[in-house]
Amino acid sequence: MLSIFRRARASPDARERELQLQRASVASDGHVERTEERLVGPLPPTRKRRYRSRNCRNFKRYGDLFQFVEASGGATGGERRGRVVLRSARAQNRRLTQEVQEMQQRVLELQHQRDLLQSEMVNSYENAIAHAMDMTKNFYMMFENGYDPVKTPVHAQTAAQFLRAVMDEDVVCTEFRGVDLFLRQYEVCCQGHESMKVSLKGLTLISDSANDGAIQIYAHAVATLRINRETLLRFFPRIINDEELTQQLIGREYMLQYDKVFHFQDGHIFQHESRVDLCNGILDLVKDPFVAMKLLEASLMTKHGHLKIDHHIEEDQHSLANQVL
Repeated sequence: MLSIFRRARASPDARERELQLQRASVASDGHVERTEERLVGPLPPTRKRRYRSRNCRNFKRYGDLFQFVEASGGATGGERRGRVVLRSARAQNRRLTQEVQEMQQRVLELQHQRDLLQSEMVNSYENAIAHAMDMTKNFYMMFENGYDPVKTPVHAQTAAQFLRAVMDEDVVCTEFRGVDLFLRQYEVCCQGHESMKVSLKGLTLISDSANDGAIQIYAHAVATLRINRETLLRFFPRIINDEELTQQLIGREYMLQYDKVFHFQDGHIFQHESRVDLCNGILDLVKDPFVAMKLLEASLMTKHGHLKIDHHIEEDQHSLANQVL
């Protein structure tokens, strides 16, 4: 290929070389030199070499060869091979450098995407916590005075719609399952007392994250309840025949420390826990430990603060995941 691009040397005209005399001195017996002329036929025609013009088209196709011919000059074969190897190594280094730069750029892009995703995840988690806090506050606002569809039907309807929107239909606690039984607990408690008021004292995000990714909101509240005869009939039925004690209790108020934990997932409550300090509440009411013990033994309230109003309510019949209380 190298000879294609070198300028060919000028050669004699073929027709002038048709007859070539070859002289040979031949010694004879007479010691006379004879010149013998021998006709030699025409030589094969020389192939005309084709040169590549250095235009844009050929330079695109044969640019590397042009550069090689110019660079090689009069170098020996070994030197030319060395230059080819060196040029190939440099080209490979340039390609590798470009690939490394592209890879570094890709790494930077991936790191940027990771940072954006982490930021979105943090924002999403913070928004989920804020939503859970707001829903818990709204719950205590809705049920601050209990739930009574008879006395306050409009408010009761609004509270029920809110609860069904924020709770799963099969929401579970240790003693029952479903939104209907949850509402029934508040309805019975409200109708069984002269008055009822639940005051939220504080909300806390449980620091230990649940294995299922749920958000746990701990709510501390105080329930203030005023006793009437219906209270004793429904919740302390075994002391209703003790008229003296009954008269002492009617019209009195007692306060219960009322703690709940709501488990949120995907913006909804799927599980809840309760704990009520009935013992101290009754003791503060009657101031007599023996009377307090009598009332506690007669009470239909479970240790979790739920009223055993029918056979659907059984203590510790359901096990909860990531239980707190």
